[in-house]
This record gives sequence, C-alpha cells and structure tokens, in this order.
Amino acid sequence: MINERIESTVTVHLFSLTEADNAKNLAYYHAQQKSKDAEYQPGFVELNPLGTYGYVDTADGMFVLVNEGVGASDPLKDDEKMVIELYASTYENAEHEGSYTFGMFPTVGIQLTPVEIQQRATGETVPLHDFIRKFGSRLESNYRMWKNALEAAS
Repeated sequence: MINERIESTVTVHLFSLTEADNAKNLAYYHAQQKSKDAEYQPGFVELNPLGTYGYVDTADGMFVLVNEGVGASDPLKDDEKMVIELYASTYENAEHEGSYTFGMFPTVGIQLTPVEIQQRATGETVPLHDFIRKFGSRLESNYRMWKNALEAAS
C-alpha cells in the first residue's frame, strides 16, 4: 500500500551556483589536479552538488536543504557559512561523448552565507512536498520531519 504525502504549506526557493562560482571552483580543481600530476590534461570537467538545493525563510531564520530531505536542523545564522560540496564529473569533451568518470567524494566545497544563497536564487519556488524526492521510507521520513519542523518555524 502506498501512502500519499500530506501536502505542505512550506515553499522552497531553489538556488544554484553562478558561472563565477563555477569558474573559481574549476580553477581550484585543475590546480589541485596539476599539483598531484604534472602531466595532468583535463577533459571537460563539471563540478556539481549532489542533488538540488533550496532554502526556506522562516521566522527562526533560513533553513537550507537538498532534495533528499537533508539539511541542518538549525537555521543558518547571518554570520555563518554553509558548505556545499561539489563532485567532479569528467568527460572527454563538452558534448559528453566518450569516456566518463565521476567522483565518489567531494572535490571542492563552496561556502555561502544566507545573503549569498539568496543572491543565487533562481526565482523558481516549489512546494516542500514536491521538492523532496519520493522513493522509499527514508525520503518519506525526511519529508515528514522537515514538514513538521518548517511549518512550526514559519
């Protein structure tokens, strides 16, 4: 028996990294690789977080979570920075043809304050019940926990 989610009144604001963020992170990644191997020749590299990130503004502050329903249980304070870990995917070319490798561990972390996160908002909003993926009891448990916590904080 599949239980339907109880819809949430919480709205999640999506955000993503900027081109400047990506350029800075790629430069760092390539420098790190070059320091390990003098003959390093990169293919086409993308650095991406695992999942889609969003934030919810509440009376208690900003909560940041990923679409797996994972995030800090306390709001991000104005003077704090959140670390978003990025994983490298390497292709032979920009068309994503040929061999492909992906990182099992994060290779770069970007730190963002609440203001910097808001500056990266895409303008797209999604209800919490659609934001957190649907697949199995772990995600449903995460959803219920966030629904209760964010509705209480709003």
